[in-house]
Amino acid sequence: RGELPEPARPNWNQLISGSLDSQYAEVRGIITAVSSNTVTLLTDGGKINVQMHNTGENTLRRLQNTLVRIRGLLLAEWDPLTRQVRVGEIKIHNPVIEVEQLPAVEPFSAPGKTIADLLRFDLHASGFQRVKVSGQVVHVGSGEIFLMQAGKGLRFRPVAATDLQPGDLVDVVGIPDVSGPSPLLHEAVVRKTGSAPLPAPRPWPDTNNPTAVPDADRIQTEARLIGLHHTGPDWVLELQTGLRTYRALVNTTENLANDLPLDSRLRLVGVYATPGQDQKSNLAAFELLLNSPRDIPLLE
Repeated sequence: RGELPEPARPNWNQLISGSLDSQYAEVRGIITAVSSNTVTLLTDGGKINVQMHNTGENTLRRLQNTLVRIRGLLLAEWDPLTRQVRVGEIKIHNPVIEVEQLPAVEPFSAPGKTIADLLRFDLHASGFQRVKVSGQVVHVGSGEIFLMQAGKGLRFRPVAATDLQPGDLVDVVGIPDVSGPSPLLHEAVVRKTGSAPLPAPRPWPDTNNPTAVPDADRIQTEARLIGLHHTGPDWVLELQTGLRTYRALVNTTENLANDLPLDSRLRLVGVYATPGQDQKSNLAAFELLLNSPRDIPLLE
């Protein structure tokens, strides 16, 4: 009888590519959801679904929101007909689950940080250390909410549906991710502490700081309307400011086509949002997220 080998510790690309199929491996992350014998694991690289061989749902539910290490035989999920890998899905046979950190009994006891703090070097920071940020909600999107504090913006993704509205003051606790255009808190829990008028928007483009890209910031701009259509619950406004073209989204049941003729000049107030996780320059694509038709006064 021998000892098991040292497990491979796959990086994100190895996890989703299936390159470590049939290897003895260890994955580390927080169990964020459980369905039957499959868990959603938030790893350093992102979320992945892990089917746990020979492990009951009740056992896994007791580990929800817990930071764990899972060791066992890693098998990639793939389609037997096309041989295409099912990205973001793996199996682990004969798993051994090691608890690394239990969830906090009182989540709002997490250390408080400012948005600026999240972007500073911290020798003691951990990829799975929850932090608390206080601020004001400036836009509520589908699954993602924008918050501002002291002139800086942040996004958070709550674990449960909320009834938050723009203007609400909140405490948010989540797992920080600073790899995107603005800080993001994953698996966030939130509590409302009050409400206040929204902060004054900053002008965009900012002639005093033309290279600034204020992701998750509340801005005001003037634009020419060059297109208008309805997609799902949102009205999409195609806009032009100077030589830049972009779009604004507003969730409303009003028929904006009756009030906003093409080629109109508009003033818009909304949240500057860069889609995706890549923001290499101030020429990156962006969207303007509006709270209501009141954010679109017609100038001409």
